[in-house]
Amino acid sequence: MYFEHKNHAYGHIFQNRIITNKSINIEIFDSKIKLKLNKKSGKITLKWTTKSETALQGYQVQYSTDGTNFKYLKKNIKPEASSYSYKKGEKGTTYYFKVRGFSVIDGKKVYTPWSGVASEKFTK
Repeated sequence: MYFEHKNHAYGHIFQNRIITNKSINIEIFDSKIKLKLNKKSGKITLKWTTKSETALQGYQVQYSTDGTNFKYLKKNIKPEASSYSYKKGEKGTTYYFKVRGFSVIDGKKVYTPWSGVASEKFTK
């Protein structure tokens, strides 16, 4: 629900609180995502949790084989998801993963900080 107020151009009401776009940006930015990995033969499953009062609109996952040079694995994971399975790894290679959430505010993506990096060796 949107509203107009003399001190704010607009905002919305969320859980009985008035939130301006600036406070949403801060709340999303302060959201922390915890990442855990679960290894089974032929796949590594990423599972994450977040404590955010603001609903995120999706997640992004990056991976690396050296822990430094990350590439996007998935850019738009649905917001109701809290896991992703990686199945295309090479046996014996260690993979590093990190996750972040995002929301779109005024047509621009606002991101949470990246989760901590988690690593696991791929087996088949």
